[in-house]
Amino acid sequence: ARPAAPPRLVYSSEEGFLLKAIPHVSVALFLTLAAVLSGPARSEADHLSGVKVIDAEQLKTWVDQEKKMLLIDARISSEYRAGHIPTAINIPEPLLEQKREKLPRDRQYPLVFYCNGWPECKKSHDACSKVIGWGYTNVHWFRDGIPVWQSKGFPVE
Repeated sequence: ARPAAPPRLVYSSEEGFLLKAIPHVSVALFLTLAAVLSGPARSEADHLSGVKVIDAEQLKTWVDQEKKMLLIDARISSEYRAGHIPTAINIPEPLLEQKREKLPRDRQYPLVFYCNGWPECKKSHDACSKVIGWGYTNVHWFRDGIPVWQSKGFPVE
């Protein structure tokens, strides 16, 4: 004798639709919950923990308001002499270790680095990484760099 087959469940079209929709609703609910729990978007550089990315408008406001900060052009000296953001000093990234005395002793003093723009130019990125390693805690990165600054018609010296 053969064992009896389990009873077959039969769903109405509405029940069948709901059963098929459950996995999709679950995924949507999960993604929404994950977005809420992750909190607001941060302006921190994804790959540079502790570094805050700023845009041209924010930096222009800081320069115009004479905000307390040390603005550092991480490009080579000839690029700096060809034109730089007002108030910026030049510390080429490869010489940062040698010119460390130009940085403030106060590790909380605001530092802002820029170069020719990410990802083509990595000088300011690498400089930010170095100073974070030295214990600076108020580091900003103008990631777009001088090309975006100039494209907006902002002044250079």
